[in-house]
Amino acid sequence: MSRPSWDLRIARAAELAGRYPAAAQLLQFYQQTAEAQSHLYREFESGQQDGIEERFPAFLDQVARAAPPELAQHAAALRNADAAELKALLEEGMEGLHPARSFRPADFLARAFLQPWAEAAFALPRAEAWDLTSVCPCCGREPQTAVLREEQYGARRSLVCSFCQWEWEFRRLLCPACAEDRSDKLPVFHAEEFPAVRVEACDACQTYLLAVDMTLDARAVPFVDDLAALSLHLWAGEQGYHLLAPHW
Repeated sequence: MSRPSWDLRIARAAELAGRYPAAAQLLQFYQQTAEAQSHLYREFESGQQDGIEERFPAFLDQVARAAPPELAQHAAALRNADAAELKALLEEGMEGLHPARSFRPADFLARAFLQPWAEAAFALPRAEAWDLTSVCPCCGREPQTAVLREEQYGARRSLVCSFCQWEWEFRRLLCPACAEDRSDKLPVFHAEEFPAVRVEACDACQTYLLAVDMTLDARAVPFVDDLAALSLHLWAGEQGYHLLAPHW
């Protein structure tokens, strides 16, 4: 499956920022960040992938201008780090977060910078990875969001990668984290405020994903609509669930 265009993501973020005031600041920040990412993507897609770390400081400057104060401070501090530290951070980001380490603001900034690189570098799935259905068949990372799309008899489920944004089909009743398939262990929660978004949880491993139902809103952009449903993420955390992959 293809990825949504950057223009579509940016436009959807602007639309949802007006619809959901509680998530407006986050969506406006994403909108500005996505504009910077789109320029990077065009460079990476055209083959300009040498010296990736040399583009990172300029990206941090752009983020610092758009980010909430605390994140802007982290971006400014990272901007002043030496080249070796920045290169090491980006190399870690390319390899994936070490499971023993919690997600830091620096990891978030590195992932935001590397996301357009990942979309260009992992343009299509690797044929040998198709059987690894719980992780992205392009880059091997965990899913960030689930998607429901119309099918002849109901809706089919897909997952969206937390890194390269590829979407791939996945079983409807199966936890991507632990492979739990008992329906009583896989509760689904809804909120009236978000009619096309739901929480898909797993009581076996206490993970969750938000699922965007495109049979109810065909204009949705799953990753962006996931961001807009900030209050659902907060609610899921209060119930003791944790997101399968760190957000963004």
